[in-house]
Amino acid sequence: MPPPLHSSSANAHRARHLLRALLREATYLPDANARRYFRRYLVGRFRTASINVSAIAHRAARAGRQTRSFGNYLHRIDERNWENRRKARKGLNYLRRANLGEMPCLMRVLLITYGRVGKRKYQLQQEVLEPVPLSKENMADDAEAGPPLQELYYSDQSFLRFFDAPVEKFPSEVTVEISNRYERLKAVIKSQRRQGVSLHRSMKSDKLVMLSKNVWGRTMPVRRARNIVRRWYAHTMELLLPPLPRAEWELLRALATGEKPLEFPARRVPALDRSYEPPTDGARSIGIIEHGIFWNKPSKADKPGGKSRPHAITKKFMQRLYAKIFCLCCKFEYSETRQKWEVQWGTLRDARPNKYLPAPVDNILFSGVNNKGLISRSHDAEKQPIGKVRR
Repeated sequence: MPPPLHSSSANAHRARHLLRALLREATYLPDANARRYFRRYLVGRFRTASINVSAIAHRAARAGRQTRSFGNYLHRIDERNWENRRKARKGLNYLRRANLGEMPCLMRVLLITYGRVGKRKYQLQQEVLEPVPLSKENMADDAEAGPPLQELYYSDQSFLRFFDAPVEKFPSEVTVEISNRYERLKAVIKSQRRQGVSLHRSMKSDKLVMLSKNVWGRTMPVRRARNIVRRWYAHTMELLLPPLPRAEWELLRALATGEKPLEFPARRVPALDRSYEPPTDGARSIGIIEHGIFWNKPSKADKPGGKSRPHAITKKFMQRLYAKIFCLCCKFEYSETRQKWEVQWGTLRDARPNKYLPAPVDNILFSGVNNKGLISRSHDAEKQPIGKVRR
């Protein structure tokens, strides 16, 4: 018989504690959408990485006398579990730093929540990669564009279906553009490049321009042209910021402008001691003195100083973070007049509230002051002390 799994119960105990700690930290996040998203994400990740006990038992029954191969199989499982626990501990520390108020950590949590980086970004990109029904004008343009690159480059790779056939602009250069079948993808790429919106590097071009001949003056080989298109597509999709759903974009705008109040997590009430007895007057006085002497000051290890010190999570602080996220988000709007998809990006002008209006000031505070802010001589003459006669 194969050797028993001695460490399975210990590993399950560690994984259970890690999941509880991660879910607990996720409930402390200041953003309501982040709390919901990370709860679903954490539970899904742990379910995916969980060990199928029945599969191990079936593998053990099939191994028979080959205990060495089964031992190697268990060793690979232990290595995978150790790596998953290491990533979970790293994520737990990251969530703790975000809840303490460290701006880079909290900013990345919001970027993951609203699909600017991470798994949700690619989920939102899949909606843009779906083809749209073509209008009559686009169908005519698409017919003139010729066959797609899948037929021209003799390949069934999926990324080639997004492009039209190359168009010769100069004798030595050709241009490859996004097909009109994917109008939304084309609109997002052009709009992001025109607005200059980017998270790290900026998008340089909304279409691919490549040489039509190689260094020997011969026609560009099909394999090399296909690789050039693949690299441009991968680079563009890495920089592409997909649009948010309309309701989520409007919610983010309301949070950035302060129209919607923030929903901070409710503070937990400490548990009460049932065996509590009210102190006497003398004990109460001694407790007040001890509390004044041994004042529990916050440790510098918990909240270090300097430029990278944690920030107090306030409404104004969160509003500034929401404004930064809002400038990286867009939404789709279909224009009936122009018969095309239009992309609207969030701006700082939309995120900045018009609440700082000048308050009414009594004119007596600035009476006798000229445009330069100096007191005029006539005003000094009027303020002569009583009983003093001018000669």
